[in-house]
Amino acid sequence: MERRIWILVLAALASVLFGTAARANDYSACAGANPDVAISSCTTIIDAGTGSIKNLATAYYNRGNAYRKKGDYGPAIADYNKAIGLNPAHMDALSNRGTLLADKGDYDRAIADYGKAINLDPEYEIGYFNRGRAYYYRGDYGAAIADYDRAIILNPDHADAYFSRGSAYYYTGEYSAAVADYDRAINLNPKHANAYFYRGTVLADIGEYDPAVADYDKAISLNPKHAEAYFNRGNVHEKRGDYELAISDYGKTIHLNPERANAYFNRGLAYYEKDDFDRAISDFDKVIAINPDHAVAYANRGIVHSHKGNYDFAIADYDKAIALEPKYTDAYYNRGNAFRGKGDYDSAITDYGKAIAINPKKASAFAGRCWVRALTGTKLDEARRDCDAALALSGNDPTILDSRGLVGIKQNRFENAWADYDAAARTELGNASYLYGRGIAAIRLGRATEGAADLANAIRLDVNIAKSYAERGILP
Repeated sequence: MERRIWILVLAALASVLFGTAARANDYSACAGANPDVAISSCTTIIDAGTGSIKNLATAYYNRGNAYRKKGDYGPAIADYNKAIGLNPAHMDALSNRGTLLADKGDYDRAIADYGKAINLDPEYEIGYFNRGRAYYYRGDYGAAIADYDRAIILNPDHADAYFSRGSAYYYTGEYSAAVADYDRAINLNPKHANAYFYRGTVLADIGEYDPAVADYDKAISLNPKHAEAYFNRGNVHEKRGDYELAISDYGKTIHLNPERANAYFNRGLAYYEKDDFDRAISDFDKVIAINPDHAVAYANRGIVHSHKGNYDFAIADYDKAIALEPKYTDAYYNRGNAFRGKGDYDSAITDYGKAIAINPKKASAFAGRCWVRALTGTKLDEARRDCDAALALSGNDPTILDSRGLVGIKQNRFENAWADYDAAARTELGNASYLYGRGIAAIRLGRATEGAADLANAIRLDVNIAKSYAERGILP
């Protein structure tokens, strides 16, 4: 979640002891800001070999810093090794080597280097801070917090120590402590864009969306190229149903990072929620172009194709998702829906069964299989058991009661059918399908006046409801 912050110790000036090949200006330039000049001058001192051991160690140390500035980590570490070999008490070389090792992901060796530096000086604040960072990236948040505590005791105005401790608290689930530390970091450094960003992230996670958006706004005002802030603000907008704002923020993220797959993915979801199916498909296409093994992108593109009635395209996408993730329950379930949409009921039942085999608590798969069997009038006892299972898993979902009501009518169990349609109609008032089914069941039970009233009310709500029931094989 967090960008990497380390404190690197700057170049040191050597005590000048003139040698025949190394001049006074070499010592000054060796500690200078220009890395190329520093490397040349430090090399002159090292090659001359006429200085003291301390000065030679300093030359290696400074050259290591210069290589680090250029991004040449291998030579930098080699020079820190030399400096430490000549002067094992060189805390800054230990600390900087630790930082480069940590940047390479070698956290254990980095922690060891910081520990050696701290042993040399128990009040070495930089060592505690950097070791805390290494513990953090290793996932040892308790040890990280302990080191940040010590760094803060030694320097109560260290904004990044509060910021980093806040991130460690976040990952231990201590959100109040995290927010308090980000507050302190911001108080110490009001231009700390990432403190606003991460405080916003914590607030978003606990559902405090308005202050989260305000924090992302501030982070962006401080750093207009903060792609993560745009992305996370987009996520908050999407959670609140503000899809236009979400789409705008994902677009800004993509502008800053055109290969950001999850920004295309989330924007595709937002377009889908707006029923802008073509743009949703285009974004999922882009995700797949960036990452051809993105099973969820295939599955979601399949859902959009299904909504457009392009069932063969949808099935092809679900096939690909399943090939990538053979236990992808939702892909089997949604492929079953696509098969149902194109009238291939046997394949639909097979896929619902596969989804259930992977996840026996997948209520929607039981419900889907119940509905297909009810529509086709086949294995109605099994259809009822499927609806029973779905209801047991999901509660009195009116859509499942509607399916079991249809099973009841086809089984001539009209009392059961009427009870199911009645429960559905009472749960969701004004639903034409539930009223029409209840009316049919009432007529079958001999309650013609009651049934006719339900049918009339249903038709007022949906003039096509009688046709829909006729397609299910049910006539008044």
